[in-house]
Order: sequence, then structure tokens, then C-alpha cells
Amino acid sequence: MVVSILIIIAGLLSCKSGPNVYTPPSVSPAKYKTIFVDFVYDPILLITQDEKTRVTEDLQSRLNTMGFGISTSRDRADMLLTITIDELELARRNERLVARTTFGLARDAAFMAYTASFVDNRTLDEIVSTKGELKTTKYFPSKDEIKAKFLSDMEDEILEFISESKAF
Repeated sequence: MVVSILIIIAGLLSCKSGPNVYTPPSVSPAKYKTIFVDFVYDPILLITQDEKTRVTEDLQSRLNTMGFGISTSRDRADMLLTITIDELELARRNERLVARTTFGLARDAAFMAYTASFVDNRTLDEIVSTKGELKTTKYFPSKDEIKAKFLSDMEDEILEFISESKAF
């Protein structure tokens, strides 16, 4: 009995003097865990409150599946995502050709430019931002269908940018 206890103690002491094993340093959690999404709608650019609500809810659910928490209050978020539509030119047959030629658009083409800014809510410093330009040349969709396509493409580009960015 005494011999078996001595063997166990010797075995435990011999494990203590084993080879050094590399252990990686502890990984700190992500700096930004919760996001507040603010989609700035502009009636002058024909973006409605309903479209703002739809885009915000869709982005929140998709960001949530990416692992970010969603804050319903601006004060409780680690990061603010502010999206603004810089320009929106919807297709109108034989109208506004002069305005469209400045963007290199053909007749019945539509154009949208947007900016997405990510801001640290504690310091109010901009973390990173991205701009995008979307064009379509569909000939007979309604204005609402064109806006829905633009907003959907914008959401996809923003989420792709987030997944590829190392800033978060």
C-alpha cells in the first residue's frame, strides 16, 4: 500500500518536470460587439420611412447572424453604422438626361451612390468607412423595384465589406 502511494507521488512529480509546451497568448474578445444601425432617409431623394425601416431591420438581422449584437439604443452600442444615400437618379424616360450624363448613364439607366460610416460610440472617432456606386439599366421596372434592388445590393456590399475588414 505504501509502495503504491510512493509510486503515484513519484509519477506526479515526474510530470511536473516534463518538456516545455508552447501555449498561445490569450485572445482578447472583439472590441466591437454591439452595433446601432442608422439609415438616414431623405425624402428629397425619394427614400421613405418604410424603406428606412425595412433596410434597418434587414441589416440588423443579418449583422446578428454574423455575431454582432444589435442595440436598439444609440447610447448602448459599441459602434454606430450610419448609412447615407449621397445620390439617387431614377430612370425617367426622356427626362433628366443632362443630370444622368454627368454620371455616364445611358437613357433609362438609374444610379445610386451611398456612404457607410462605422463610428466608435465611445470616442466618436470614425473606425472606417466605405462608399459605393450602383447602376442598373433595366428598362421597364417601377421606381420602387429599382430602389429595392439598389438598397438590397447596398446591404450586400456593406456586409461583404464588414466580413472582409480587419477593423472590427
